[in-house]
Amino acid sequence: MRVWTIANQKGGAGKSTLAINLSVYAEQCGKMTLLIDIDPQGSTGIWHERRGTNKPMVVEAAPDKMEEIIASAKTFGVSLVIIDTAPHSSKDIVDAVRLADLIVCPSQSSLLDFAALRDTAKVILSCEALNRAVAVVNNVPPKGADQTYAESVVSMEKFGFKVSPVYICNRRVFVKSLELGQGVTEFKQPKDKNAAEEIEKLWEYLNSLCPVITQKKEVEAL
Repeated sequence: MRVWTIANQKGGAGKSTLAINLSVYAEQCGKMTLLIDIDPQGSTGIWHERRGTNKPMVVEAAPDKMEEIIASAKTFGVSLVIIDTAPHSSKDIVDAVRLADLIVCPSQSSLLDFAALRDTAKVILSCEALNRAVAVVNNVPPKGADQTYAESVVSMEKFGFKVSPVYICNRRVFVKSLELGQGVTEFKQPKDKNAAEEIEKLWEYLNSLCPVITQKKEVEAL
């Protein structure tokens, strides 16, 4: 069983949306998936109520229950656990990072977002886990996306992150699919296929990194 933690100390980075969509696609790929939401806001729980099915399974839990839940998940044949963390809580992130095989850090492309990502890198580094972390450029404006991505990579790599070659664009379909209790890979409208393809490619990339990222990167400017 693998454990992925979605972490960023800034709110609005897109952690819950990414966690939900990766969980949905993991199930579509035949992996029994458990999504643990330790964010008091409970966004994934609200989505799960709309969804009306238990695939993926969703559990809202206090951070101190994560280890117990993960241990139980193994006995039920779960293949993948994804932890959706809360912003502004270093301790909870530390606990979730220590339980993870892979730490996924989505970030938008702005000065304040990069500052929060730098702080997140410090927390992960304190756990000696930066070699297991990957940053994802998220909510990229579709116009000029390649340039925005390239500029973001420069900043992210300075913090010691490996950066996903797949970025996620800011598309309305992410909102529409969540409102229906779906993921974008289930939302059947041809004009929205780009969002689905981005999630599919990101999933394939992240899955290829497991169980651990073996390449360590030099840390600058922390």
